[in-house]
Amino acid sequence: MDIIKTYEVASGQEVNMSKSEVIFSRNLSMAAQEDLSRIMGVKHVLGTGTYLGLPSMVGRSKKSTFAYIKDQIWKRINSWRGRALSRAGKEVLIKSVLQSIPSYVMSVYIIPETTIKEIERMFNSFWWGGGSNNRGIKWLVWDRMTFLKEYGGLGFRNLQLFNMAMVAKRNSLVEKVYKARNFPNSSFLASHLCNNSSYAWRSIWKSRQVLLNGCRRKIGDGTNIKVMNEPWLKKEDGKWMQSPQEQGVSSLYVNQLMLANGKVWDNNKVSALFPINVANSILAVPLYDDIEEDQLVWDDDMHENYNVRKTSAGWCVRDCRGQFVLGGSSWILGRRSVNEGEALAMLEATKELHHRGFNNVIFETDAQNIVNAIHHRNIGVSEFSSIIHKIKSMLSNNPDRLYGKIHKAISEFGCSHLSSSGHFTVSSPYFLFDSALY
Repeated sequence: MDIIKTYEVASGQEVNMSKSEVIFSRNLSMAAQEDLSRIMGVKHVLGTGTYLGLPSMVGRSKKSTFAYIKDQIWKRINSWRGRALSRAGKEVLIKSVLQSIPSYVMSVYIIPETTIKEIERMFNSFWWGGGSNNRGIKWLVWDRMTFLKEYGGLGFRNLQLFNMAMVAKRNSLVEKVYKARNFPNSSFLASHLCNNSSYAWRSIWKSRQVLLNGCRRKIGDGTNIKVMNEPWLKKEDGKWMQSPQEQGVSSLYVNQLMLANGKVWDNNKVSALFPINVANSILAVPLYDDIEEDQLVWDDDMHENYNVRKTSAGWCVRDCRGQFVLGGSSWILGRRSVNEGEALAMLEATKELHHRGFNNVIFETDAQNIVNAIHHRNIGVSEFSSIIHKIKSMLSNNPDRLYGKIHKAISEFGCSHLSSSGHFTVSSPYFLFDSALY
């Protein structure tokens, strides 16, 4: 009770005991349970109900614990019985109503596979059924109906994959709580289960496989990334360091492979510690000065762009009549995607404009992904997002010198010696940047 009083004094919120409930362990005698419940002034329950939409206690029978989700879905389906619903109407009801019912629970717990299969069978019966009993021939299995429409499906949600993805979503506050309790001395990817782990933590830990398959560590200062126990290499090199390696490498952090006076790989040290193929993989990882903290980022390339081993960023400036004024180019080390190469070329051009004192610049580019990213308000955590954030910061911090609209333009003014082109627009002079990726 003293802890509750301390909470009330610190938060300014008073606990309503008449609405509170208490659950005791089975190792405590019934007499002790009743005495404690009376002293605290709260109701003693068995822990089989729900609180804020979630089961208050998850017992050994997970199927019975989450059976209430099926009941909610079945009640909703029964409320639609007898209605003459078209295929389009059923599709909308399944996607917007039925599939949303288990979403909240699926963001916290891994639902048993048998329960998910039963829910999907209910969806399938509702889709193919007709009349008051929803009976009908199921012409297609539900797994096939979860394919995208362009692949012959109907775009319904694969609940098992959705469940895993929802649990894998990371919340900063919850992550701090579970880290202090379950993996205080390691990262989430290197964590392990304990014998007395809660079902919520077991669900989160099981979803760790999603992150292991699709994420990698973005290098900031490298002080929190272990060389051997974290996915930090580029996707083409497998993301994980090959094992076994030289003795002592397992205790190294990524920052120990960099030069002490700069964010640059120590070529001599890397070459001495690793075989030539592993050393090349390490040296191919780009290091960005603007990224200060190590972060876990999703490594999927949604635009299906290839990666290049070496990037040449070229730029040129033209006046308002389209006449060439000046130009330049530079090589950027490290393996990068096409989007990163285009963004780096834009960043180099922006820095050059700022350094030379150009003003009233209108930027144009034929790289639509760059334009969309700069105009988008949300900022991601990937290397590409970090480059875009740097460009936006330079433009916003120098409104009197680097001002202008950024939009897509046809690359008819592109420099002929470069393989891809883009530009930004101003009134005087006219600036054009290009990037060539090799």
